[in-house]
Amino acid sequence: MKVAYLGPAGTFSSDALKEATSGERIEEAPAASIFDAILAVQNGEAERALVPFENSTEGSVRSTLDALAFDTTDVAIVGEYDFTVRTSLMAREEIPLDRVEAVLSHPQASAQCARFIRENLPNAAVRGAPSTSDAVRQVSESSEPWAALGAASAAELYGCAILREGVEDEPDNVTR
Repeated sequence: MKVAYLGPAGTFSSDALKEATSGERIEEAPAASIFDAILAVQNGEAERALVPFENSTEGSVRSTLDALAFDTTDVAIVGEYDFTVRTSLMAREEIPLDRVEAVLSHPQASAQCARFIRENLPNAAVRGAPSTSDAVRQVSESSEPWAALGAASAAELYGCAILREGVEDEPDNVTR
């Protein structure tokens, strides 16, 4: 079965897909956006899509709900999976938090870590990225004192140092 998800590898969606399908044979189909993952099902390019539709901290994931309600006609929710989100702050190399000038991430992840950012990185600009994994990739390729919020798997994938783990504002942060 081919399953689309918000890619690339190293996103929370990628980790959730691996966890939800543990032991099953699937073909992963990373998509550039949640909309693209859902559209892959609509267009017959994938049999399923694993996309977030609700988060215990931030509520509804509007891009998912909008795509299902307004942009597709033949796509329906067929199941759900609760994924515990553990967010890490990472940088190209170990740096003190007071040196971080910008924090990059997907807006959903930034919102889920807003208190941590306010309290620990008050002078850092918060910048959006298409996915948490892409934010980590950008940080890994930059010589600037930037950090990214994302899954620890992305730090390993892009060779970044984890500065702090568990930076989500709510320890029971779950995405459905």
